[in-house]
Amino acid sequence: LEMDLIFLSPDSETNEEAQVKMVRTLLKRNVDVIAVSPIDSYEKPEYYDMAREKGIPIVSYDTGFSGLEVPYIGIDNEQAGRKLAQYLAEEMNHEGEVGIVSGSLKQMSHRQRLEGFLAYMDTEPKIRVAFTESGYSNLRMTEKKVRKIRRKYPWVQGIMATSAVTAIGI
Repeated sequence: LEMDLIFLSPDSETNEEAQVKMVRTLLKRNVDVIAVSPIDSYEKPEYYDMAREKGIPIVSYDTGFSGLEVPYIGIDNEQAGRKLAQYLAEEMNHEGEVGIVSGSLKQMSHRQRLEGFLAYMDTEPKIRVAFTESGYSNLRMTEKKVRKIRRKYPWVQGIMATSAVTAIGI
């Protein structure tokens, strides 16, 4: 497409300070557009106004911004949560207990997946959510933590993770 692409990524989905520094670096280079998966969907980042002043458009992907006029590219996260719940309910023959491990709820994608999951599970009278753990990103849920959850809730038949990478860790 005859363009240069600069790809920067913090080492963690929770490292907001690193993400802000990376976007500032891109703004200093006067790039043509910035695509960002915001670490905090609910606070206007300081770089938002800086980009607008420079005429550099921002688009979001994977997770959107709440309350900002920023185009979003990605899936319907609430629907994804509903589909995860439906699949898990079917695998459990529509009864039993489940657990939830979500990424940071400061990210709209994780919050929407969780909301969709819970909304569907409300239609399953024989399934109960035993626990919700939040704040995990990447592979930060340790094996030790997974073992602790399994010991505390040995009867839980399924665990839903809002992050694909966290699911791999689990």
